[in-house]
Amino acid sequence: MSGDQQFKAWAALEAKAQLTEWSYTPRPIGPRDVEIDITHCGMCGTDIQMIDNGLGYSRFPLVPGHEIVGNVSRVGSEVTRVKLGQRVGVGPQVQSCHACKNCDDHQENYCTKLVFTYLGVYEDGQRAHGGYANSVRVDERFTFVIPENLKSEEVAPLLCIGVTAYAPFKHNNVGPGKRVGVIGIGGVGHVALKFARALGAEVYAISTSASKEEEAKKLGAHHFINTNDKDSLAKYQNHLDMILCTMTNENVDWNSFFGLLRREGVFHLIGALAHPIPLNTGTFLFKHAKFSGSFIGSPDETDEMLALASKHNITANVQVWPIEKVNEAIENFRKGNPRYRYVLQLK
Repeated sequence: MSGDQQFKAWAALEAKAQLTEWSYTPRPIGPRDVEIDITHCGMCGTDIQMIDNGLGYSRFPLVPGHEIVGNVSRVGSEVTRVKLGQRVGVGPQVQSCHACKNCDDHQENYCTKLVFTYLGVYEDGQRAHGGYANSVRVDERFTFVIPENLKSEEVAPLLCIGVTAYAPFKHNNVGPGKRVGVIGIGGVGHVALKFARALGAEVYAISTSASKEEEAKKLGAHHFINTNDKDSLAKYQNHLDMILCTMTNENVDWNSFFGLLRREGVFHLIGALAHPIPLNTGTFLFKHAKFSGSFIGSPDETDEMLALASKHNITANVQVWPIEKVNEAIENFRKGNPRYRYVLQLK
């Protein structure tokens, strides 16, 4: 195939700009690389943050998108994980070094040389571009076969938010007999409730908004804790084995959440915060409790998550937008309108 092949994409050419049609020459396909014709790509809050250069390190032109589903159109000479024509997905990571201890331990998401799906930079200096495009090339290790019973548009967000929720549940042995709370009933939180329920835990939705109780229970919660209700908080003090915190709102009473933990409970953070959390250390000292965090999930955990999603028919609640309306979708996203995820349809 010609070395001057062009991928068509929608890119931000500068910070906070509307996305425009843009083309680029992809890196040459390597022996372990997979090329995918993209049909759907989820819209993540990180996409908006990077378009706006919210963390100060965005580089332009920028093609967002790391919740990708499509069909394999080309494979390198050493690829064995997927086949031509298969429906596959890609999450926030497209390569690791395959040689460090983290990679050897099948925890490639903690590889210090990981390459992000967009804004990532390969060892040869070439930039990675994301899924708001007609095609993408990635390392086969980070390409995942999509179960047949899951719709492309509904499974796409799981490549990010699904494994981000599932991985800490796995590492903390969530299952029957465990009481698990989920803070934040939004993009990540709504699928976290579904996965916790599927794993057999007793599930508690935790929110500052009483209006979310009915919806949270439809999503899988057995119980609802309103942190603005003193009686609700008092009822569940010293009660939960694990709390998964998905929110990034920093203007809350964090210690009210910590009080819900029982002895040896775990408070686990997956939402990135710009400022330090005011931590009452006594909560953790006198309960032998743990404070932990995690970042996305490994390829093995992504495969496990997809298998669990297939078994229990777990998908994200989505609204689909044609790629031609990507800027309208972004503006609606900024207004907080998704319930609970937006997905772009490329084909």
